[in-house]
Amino acid sequence: MARELERQWEEALRHEQQLQEEYARFRRERPRELTSPEREAILRLAQDVPAVWQAPETTAQDRQEIVRLLVERVTVNVHEDSEQVDVTLQWAGGVTSAHRLRRPVARYDQLSTYPDLVAHIDGLRQTGHSFAQIAAHLNRAGFAPPKRTERFTGETVARLLSRHGLHGPRPRAMDDASVLSPHEYWLADLAREVPMPIATLHKWQRLGWVHSRKVTVASGRWALWADADELERLRQLRAYQRQWPEPRYPQALTTPKRRDMQPQRACRRGSRVQFAPQRRLDGLHQPRWLCHDIENKEQSGTYSSRLQRRPPWRKRTNNADNAPSTAPWQATL
Repeated sequence: MARELERQWEEALRHEQQLQEEYARFRRERPRELTSPEREAILRLAQDVPAVWQAPETTAQDRQEIVRLLVERVTVNVHEDSEQVDVTLQWAGGVTSAHRLRRPVARYDQLSTYPDLVAHIDGLRQTGHSFAQIAAHLNRAGFAPPKRTERFTGETVARLLSRHGLHGPRPRAMDDASVLSPHEYWLADLAREVPMPIATLHKWQRLGWVHSRKVTVASGRWALWADADELERLRQLRAYQRQWPEPRYPQALTTPKRRDMQPQRACRRGSRVQFAPQRRLDGLHQPRWLCHDIENKEQSGTYSSRLQRRPPWRKRTNNADNAPSTAPWQATL
């Protein structure tokens, strides 16, 4: 009997010690009790969550904790491929709120407002507004470019018009249909027709890969000739992929076809000729003498061009027909 009582007593003591250890551990792990001022401060912050969110002292980890405490579920719905996003938030406590957001997209045609944007720009362009004025009007109307750009600028509007085959206000000479001959394009218009970058086409023009002439009545702008066959050739040249060990373009793609009533060098009869040395794309340092048409005095009343001197490879002779001259190298065909 005495042994049984002793065993029960020891077992009760062990149980009591275990309970005391658990209670002590609970007291250590339990957060300390908030004071009355601390409770009042927390209640005030709960009434103004945006202030807590935007406070400089709030870290990213604090914001994550706020979201975990306040939001139970987030549903995101993207409108097809556009920038419009619907977000539904289910808050702690059962309240649900819906919001419309704008996400960055890569292209203009992904914008839900793209048709209205193009119509707006085209209407302002036809009324003679400049690119900067169009950009300011678009910003006031609430339009926004794609990607992460917030506002339109004059350069942004110009690039948009160029990519979509439109253009801004032009000089009167460029709008005059009689200035261009059949199958002739302004440099920017032909670049949009191919399509290709204007800088690349300008380089091709300097290399003689496309027929061109300088129109003095249009402030010296280049007019390029390309019929249906030439357009197809330029598109093939643009799509050609150069590969090693033959990095050069095929000659069939870089040689323009002969224009009607013109010699092979594409210089009109009765027009002045401008020769300019150019380097070939294959890296060879051989001079390449090109020819561009320049309107004569009878058409424009003025004639100004930077003409190169006699080609260095042309030998001077004492013949009367080939007497050396100090004038710029120019000829009349």
